[in-house]
Amino acid sequence: MAVAMYGRMIVESVYKVVTFLAAVVKQVCCSCDGTSIKMALNESEAGQVRVLTLNDGEHSDGTLHRVQKGWLLRFCLGPSLFGRRAILYVNHPDEGQEFTRNTYRQVPWQYNSENSANDTTAAFAQVKLRVSGAFHYYFVYDGSDCAGPQGSGFFTVDPELRYGGDETLPLDCIQCQTVLAKSLGLFNSWERKLKVAKESGYNMIHFTPIQVSCSCELGGSNSSYSLSEQLKLNPIFNEGDKIVTIEDIAELITKMKRDWKMVSICDIVLNHTANESEWLKEHPECTYNLINCPYLRPAYLLDAVLHQLTVEVAEGKWEFSGIPVEVNSEDHLTAIRNALFGDFIPQAKIPELFCVDVGHLVSEFYSQARNRVPPVAGSAPEEGVLAIIPDPLYRRLKATVDMDLALRLYNVYRSDCFDEDTRLRRCLEEFKLCLEKLNKEILDKIQDHLQAAVENSIAGIRYFRVQSDGPCLKQVSLKNPLVPRYFTEPDTVSDIAQRDRLMYTPEACLVMAHNGWVMSDDPLRNFAASDSNVYLRRELIAWGDSVKLRYHQYLQVNTNNTLFGDRVVIRAVLTDQIADDGEIEDHISLGCTEDWLTLFSPCRYGNKPEDCPFLWKHMLEYVEQTARTFDGIRLDNCHSTPIAVAEYLLDAARRIRPDLYVAAELFTNSDQKDNIFVNRLGITSLIREAMSAWDSHEEGRLVYRYGGEPVGAFFQPALRPLVPSVAHALFLDLTHDNPSPVDKRSVFDLLPSAALVAMACCATGSNRGYDELVPHHIHVVDETRYYTEWADEPGSPLTVGYHSGIISAKRALNNLHFMLGASGYNQVSYLPPSLTTSEIAAELRNRLLLQVFVDQVDADIVAVTRHCPGTHQSVILVAYTAFTHPDPEYRRDYVKPLRVEGTVDEVILEATLKHRSGPRYSRPEGFQKNGVVINGLEDYVLELREHLKLSESRMLRSGESGDSDLTQLEWTDFQPGSIVAILVSLHDKVKPALSLLRELVSSFTHRVVPSHGELREVISRLDLSDLNKALYRCAEEEREEGQGAGVYDIPDFGPTVYCGLQGFMSLLSNIRPSNDLGHPMCNNLRQGNWMIDYVWQRLKRNSGTAELGEWLERNLLAVTSVPRYLVPSYFDLVITGAYCLLLDRAWSLMSSFVHEGSSFNRNLALGSVQCGGVVHSAPLPSFSPALAPPVPPIHVTSSGEQIPACVTLSAGLPHFSTGYMRNWGRDTFISLRGLFILTGRYQEARYHILGYAGCLRHGLIPNLLDGGRKSRFNCRDAVWWWLYCVQSYVEEVPEGLAILQDKVSRIFPQDDSPPQPPGTVDQPLADVIQEALTVHFQGLCFRERNAGREIDAHMTDRGFNNQIGVHPDTGSVRFGYLTSFDICQDGVRYLCVCYLSHAGFAGFVFGGNTYNCGTWMDKMGSSEKAGLRGKPATPRDGSAVELVGLSKRSLKWLATLHEEGKFPHGSVTRGKRDGEAGFKYPSKLRGIDGSNLNFHFGEGKGGFIYKFEILEDLKDLHMKLRQAWHAGSGNSIDPRPQAGKLNKCKKKVHPSNQFQISALSTVFFPNKGSRMTWTYRQWEQKIASSFEPVFFVSVHPSNKEPRPDLIHHRGIYKDTHGSGQPWADYQLRCNFPIAMVAAPEMFDPQHAWTALQKAEESLLGPLGMRTLDPEDWAYNGFYDNSNDSDDPKVAHGYNYHQGPEWVWPIGFFLRARLHFARVVGGESELRRVVAHTRSLLARHFTELQNSPWRGLPELTNKDGAYCKDSCRTQAWSMACLLEVGQDCV
Repeated sequence: MAVAMYGRMIVESVYKVVTFLAAVVKQVCCSCDGTSIKMALNESEAGQVRVLTLNDGEHSDGTLHRVQKGWLLRFCLGPSLFGRRAILYVNHPDEGQEFTRNTYRQVPWQYNSENSANDTTAAFAQVKLRVSGAFHYYFVYDGSDCAGPQGSGFFTVDPELRYGGDETLPLDCIQCQTVLAKSLGLFNSWERKLKVAKESGYNMIHFTPIQVSCSCELGGSNSSYSLSEQLKLNPIFNEGDKIVTIEDIAELITKMKRDWKMVSICDIVLNHTANESEWLKEHPECTYNLINCPYLRPAYLLDAVLHQLTVEVAEGKWEFSGIPVEVNSEDHLTAIRNALFGDFIPQAKIPELFCVDVGHLVSEFYSQARNRVPPVAGSAPEEGVLAIIPDPLYRRLKATVDMDLALRLYNVYRSDCFDEDTRLRRCLEEFKLCLEKLNKEILDKIQDHLQAAVENSIAGIRYFRVQSDGPCLKQVSLKNPLVPRYFTEPDTVSDIAQRDRLMYTPEACLVMAHNGWVMSDDPLRNFAASDSNVYLRRELIAWGDSVKLRYHQYLQVNTNNTLFGDRVVIRAVLTDQIADDGEIEDHISLGCTEDWLTLFSPCRYGNKPEDCPFLWKHMLEYVEQTARTFDGIRLDNCHSTPIAVAEYLLDAARRIRPDLYVAAELFTNSDQKDNIFVNRLGITSLIREAMSAWDSHEEGRLVYRYGGEPVGAFFQPALRPLVPSVAHALFLDLTHDNPSPVDKRSVFDLLPSAALVAMACCATGSNRGYDELVPHHIHVVDETRYYTEWADEPGSPLTVGYHSGIISAKRALNNLHFMLGASGYNQVSYLPPSLTTSEIAAELRNRLLLQVFVDQVDADIVAVTRHCPGTHQSVILVAYTAFTHPDPEYRRDYVKPLRVEGTVDEVILEATLKHRSGPRYSRPEGFQKNGVVINGLEDYVLELREHLKLSESRMLRSGESGDSDLTQLEWTDFQPGSIVAILVSLHDKVKPALSLLRELVSSFTHRVVPSHGELREVISRLDLSDLNKALYRCAEEEREEGQGAGVYDIPDFGPTVYCGLQGFMSLLSNIRPSNDLGHPMCNNLRQGNWMIDYVWQRLKRNSGTAELGEWLERNLLAVTSVPRYLVPSYFDLVITGAYCLLLDRAWSLMSSFVHEGSSFNRNLALGSVQCGGVVHSAPLPSFSPALAPPVPPIHVTSSGEQIPACVTLSAGLPHFSTGYMRNWGRDTFISLRGLFILTGRYQEARYHILGYAGCLRHGLIPNLLDGGRKSRFNCRDAVWWWLYCVQSYVEEVPEGLAILQDKVSRIFPQDDSPPQPPGTVDQPLADVIQEALTVHFQGLCFRERNAGREIDAHMTDRGFNNQIGVHPDTGSVRFGYLTSFDICQDGVRYLCVCYLSHAGFAGFVFGGNTYNCGTWMDKMGSSEKAGLRGKPATPRDGSAVELVGLSKRSLKWLATLHEEGKFPHGSVTRGKRDGEAGFKYPSKLRGIDGSNLNFHFGEGKGGFIYKFEILEDLKDLHMKLRQAWHAGSGNSIDPRPQAGKLNKCKKKVHPSNQFQISALSTVFFPNKGSRMTWTYRQWEQKIASSFEPVFFVSVHPSNKEPRPDLIHHRGIYKDTHGSGQPWADYQLRCNFPIAMVAAPEMFDPQHAWTALQKAEESLLGPLGMRTLDPEDWAYNGFYDNSNDSDDPKVAHGYNYHQGPEWVWPIGFFLRARLHFARVVGGESELRRVVAHTRSLLARHFTELQNSPWRGLPELTNKDGAYCKDSCRTQAWSMACLLEVGQDCV
């Protein structure tokens, strides 16, 4: 029980850690799913909605979900079910239907809108809860690996109890008193006796069973719970000849319910019946007896032995052996132990029931072995292990072995024997040794059981006869045996021998096992089953007056209507369940002889009425009768009741009384197992008891645990997660099973303990006699007297009244408890005594408490506060407990004052108990039991005073607190056994603030979707850039704007992630569901207003959010006015309400794809607001004054400069938030379509396209924007992503084509131009596009301006040299790579050219060299220690696959536009410049000294090596190159060089001058005087025709492959082509799916599908794509930028793109799969891939919900592990997945 008491804390703690529910739906509470729910509910339906999230493989049988009638239960799919076609079933009946447990209905999925139809992230199913009880749900889906439901669980709907004029009795207002029905006596006196409960303030009566029990006259125990006739009333109720009927009782119950407002419940007993039950003689199959359970025979034999010990000790036969008739010492116990082991147990020879007859089996072995040929010499030895097979009937020495196996194992060829007789003799000897060994093993096992049985028996004797805290029984007799009997038996047997014979006769069916309970046993396990040794080991605490009922009948006896005869035929009828277990059906003729046989099966509980028809029918009538009569049922011995039986019978009871109240007491020591019973049976309240507390501290903890929320709890919205809970409690100060507190504690503890129980926020109760100060246990078995009757005035000793015991105090306490429950005092605070300040803080944190209302200093004083969150009134009860009896003259002179926040309205009550005549704390003396009625102590008098002014109190007086907000109460006379309760209200000065806050409560929590007219109006004036400030902004953004010191830093916790409301909401969404009021955030709010001021002050400083800041200031000012313990809850209320409306505003400003889409898409779209904000240190370039409207606003800097004040897109937070690091060309345009175009932020998209267009230089879009004037042009891919977005804008934005004519103000109209003012050179965007393509087609090499440490601290000099170009047709143009600029020690530069071109890859864009990295994989080495400084990890020079695809996409689009007359340019031309075509010369080379310059021409590894002189001017160099080419053009070349040799050539070779080639820039070798023009259509067609032959690595090897030695994976697409590091071309990376999305038409669909499957196998991670094949030598999946090792793979994070899993590429991977699924597999394959895609996105949904940044990270480490150096929210991560969402629609 002690473990179960901590259930609430355990469940709350587990819920915080484990469950996805809070993570998935916490934004539902605080808003993020608010709009989805809004669309599914009409305002008229806005009520309480609970959201239950389903997860794959989650079977929540042990999780309790409590709900109420009238609520909506909403099922949502958890991330693990995204993409699954789940089908949900519930057995909760639909309207107009009746509940049938095994009848389920499918609940259809609904969606928020047409846009989200079939999107599982937006799916929900809902059930209107119309009836009470326990209900089950499960779901299945297609394609599961396991059969059956893929998830399941329960929800319980509380019943609604009604009384009086159809008034509702809330469960937390129940005040129940237990009465022993037999002690009510004659029925005509019941009303007068039950009136005691009415006048004591109880509103529920719990009756123990009213049926016939086993009476002493019949040899029974007189127990209230040992029923002999379940369908007949106890005759003790009858008066003379008047037979009381169940209808009579029902009439009284109805009167009590109508006139007294008292409901009633009655016990039902399902798992045992009295030994004397007459119907057992007709139906012994309903019990566990020795016929249907032969495995109990050894236990019965042991029970007979122990009974024989009692008989002989009672007769005095063992007195001279140290065992007297009165056993009362340890010496006596030792003598009993010796007698059992030395005499009694050996007589029974119990091990023989398990052992084999060695001689018999040896003879049988010999007989068969003689006639069986043994294996020949050399045969393989037989496998197997011989084991004893128990005899099914447990006859002596009838166990056996598998003789066939024994013969195979032991009847073997023996090389040491030369004749057959010797061989057989040796075989027999070994077989015999084996049997003896097996017998020894069995003997040891049985001896262990018998040893345990003896020790358990001795322990029982010790408790009952030796221990001082036990009953201290005296003389041993048959009535008080040494040990209780485990079996009832016929009276015809009297000794062990007779009982031994009885076991094997038909009369053995009358030897029935008693019921009982097993301490610490698994309640879900049947302790009487064949696999249990409980009876043999004597572990059962047996109830000797009743036998255990067996609801599963395996044997039916066919005896021609006679139970026994000379011969009987028993047919084993096996149920379907048994047959499924592989057991057989047999027909055996039996006789009454020793070899009488039967067939038995392992004993199971029954599952259905057919399993034991009589018993199920009999109990059904019994339960239905009870349900018709009473409002509820107490299920006795619930933990031992077969669950299937209880389910069936309670279902029947609910058909009669739908709102059936069910109470039960469980002793499982496990909340999880408690919940299984509650879930299966629909238990309303579990019975808990204050007497289980060992001190006042623990008693106070129990009060807190069994109900209510902590004081100052958060306001929960109407729509919120259905969180796990513990069962509702019926908390009693004393149950009828336990002794009186007068015995266990002191009479002076009854009042304070009753008062503490009354303060519990749950159902409460007591046992009749407690209030009357009955000083002994009113025993359910032994008590024979009757209760007293009610009398208003003192008089007869047969009556009680208000003057008796503490009845009047209990009435006042019950009234207080009812008022607290009915008036919404549902918050509870308790603080244990004697704690230091630090201990108090720790206790508050551990118990989720908020505020100490009562300062206590004594171990016996306990204070409990019940707080009403609606009125903020509190009732504080202080109880002075007396767990031990005080000294008679004890008096406490000083108790530390009580300090409360507010004013004391009244003293509700004060009471104390005193001795009537002697010293105050005198012990009771001379108590005499009345022979007729159950009487209590009369030595004590109660002093009770109610509804007093503070000045009238005798226990309290007002004192000086020194603080105007606190009232100090000083104790005047507060002694043990006293209680006082006061009503406290807040000061009047707080009430205006509370009035304002109550309006917010109504607006924000009483509706499914929060609403507030004034606030909504304020928020409606905010745009998305304002929302960025209000909701987000990281520390750097805030500091950069001069808006303070950054994010808010919470003491003992750390900084929030955002300055805006999301920074606080990320914490509150975790704190609120679990009421974690001990969180440092709550502590900070209670300690001061710093956080509150921070929130509104930062918003007021900004003009766009100033109005919102003013609203928050006004409303948060009210929060600062309330008592500090309420500040966290009201702060959360205001912030959450505003946050909900801000999000709603953000989504309303976006496209229908967002605001009508799924919660997943909406959350992804918030990345647009997170990363898109106005940051003045990172503006877009200034726009043309001639730009068509709308135009962006202007910001004037401190220096007077005018810059655009438009939104810019951060690459990621927090690392890329301000200054030159914020705006990255590549990142911007990878993100722009998802975050700006799909979300409907068209103008922001337009400004970015035009702003970056103004920076075009060298045909490139800048990598780092830095305002445009200081841009870096060191990436080759940004221009192609820019064009990707231009196309998306034109195609997807209304009137998007107009952007092509928008004026672009060119900052660098020529590559060498200085920055130009806005409007100096304007061009239409179409012309800028044309220039970019022309420059690429023309080819260009250039050196970055300001090259050196100023712009890059790590890059080598050669890395600053850049080039771009396009591979032309091989037949018309020759070209090569201009490579290896290097500076030697002597200052000489070397230049080399590598010829790479051949037919088949015309049109590919290319560029870069091995010293820079121009694509997104741009990690530059920086570790000197590892030798990496200036070495890019992933140069990806040559033609990168994604750039080929992106360029193909843009060219195809422009060609189409031109053909449609919508784009003015249709072609590009490579012309002459400076007298030559195709080459743009950089500045002259320096340091000329006449040294040799080597040029390497050739294909692959072979080629020519020429010696040339260093030329001062590259123009001359170019001429020399042309001459060299023409001179060598006719020479034959061997493309397969021999190892260690140069290729043959006719030119002069200089082997000493070879070097490793690395591409840097390209020089073209056109035919003399050529001029080349390609249309865009030609260009894209050339790419299309060249792509597959060049990039696809065939599944099958081919002799045409240029480098088969570099191929590791086949069926993939190369990452690059023409790289200066040849192996890099063949590395498996995540880039080719980008090309598939950009230009799917250039892929062979089957090839593409194969490659995607390879990528899925090798690259797909939980959140992102591995950036390198894990089988690659360079792979390392763990990125750590601070790694300062000398490991060249990882030093300084060198593996940034060499394995870590980046999130954004998974978007293109998933989109590529979606495209090609339909192409290769049609609609069916597409549906499968869509479902799989959504299941993969489940992880991202979870990350979005769990991350405090509410975004997706830049990257993760291997297998999704957290990476500390990653941005926590990255623009392109969310953008690319939003594009997936759009493709899935």
